Amino acid sequence: LSEVVDVVGRGRGFGLHEFFDQLGAISGPLIIAYYISHQGYASGFKFLAIPATISILLIATSFALYPKISSESVPKKVTLKSIPSGLKDVIILFSLFSASLMPWGIVSYHIAKLGLGGEVASLLYAVAMVTDAIGALLLGFLYDKVKLGLYVILPPISFASTYLLIGGIGWTYAYLLGAALWGIIMGYFESVFRATISELSGGDYAGGFGTYAIAQAISFGIGSVIYAVSYTLHPSVAIIYSLIANIASAIYLLKLKYAPSPSST
Repeated sequence: LSEVVDVVGRGRGFGLHEFFDQLGAISGPLIIAYYISHQGYASGFKFLAIPATISILLIATSFALYPKISSESVPKKVTLKSIPSGLKDVIILFSLFSASLMPWGIVSYHIAKLGLGGEVASLLYAVAMVTDAIGALLLGFLYDKVKLGLYVILPPISFASTYLLIGGIGWTYAYLLGAALWGIIMGYFESVFRATISELSGGDYAGGFGTYAIAQAISFGIGSVIYAVSYTLHPSVAIIYSLIANIASAIYLLKLKYAPSPSST
């Protein structure tokens, strides 16, 4: 993807990818649910043969049109010991964003604890996936024009989502809005984050994405543990953590956005 999205723009390319990814993720389970409830599992598996066959044909076509990945011949510029400064800055920023994001497992547990039932948590997650798809597409288009400035609204969205989902407001619309905002955050992760990493990797996409994936996994894991422990103490403690973590990411973002360029120092 990193090699072929230049034709349409990195943000737009990764945004389109996430949009279609979520389109399948939403429609697939719904279609299978219909088949299982009306005709049984056998019919569901027969239907799955159709998109599976199309996917294999598309992979074969892609290989025929693009048999060699040019980045294989690019010198390795990114390693854990040597990360270009610009890429290192955004990896730190994205790690802070990852540690700030409340995992959906906390939301599901909170909904169950309130006695609202698993179907409510599933419905809210479906809302999040819809806004993930739409958000990724729109954010991808905006990224190619706005770049780093697009991340300014992410910390307040992240905190608002946490507060609306576990803040005890109790309104249906609060849960729906919180889920929608959570989905938009995922749209950031799945589209413009990738576009930024691709842009700053200097052609060494394997090194850039590999380093980013390690940092993101560690930071998201740490953030998830903190959220779980703080929620166990009280949901308000988890909200306070969300506020602190998102303020930290906002401060670092502003530091990057308004840092003087080398040419001006």
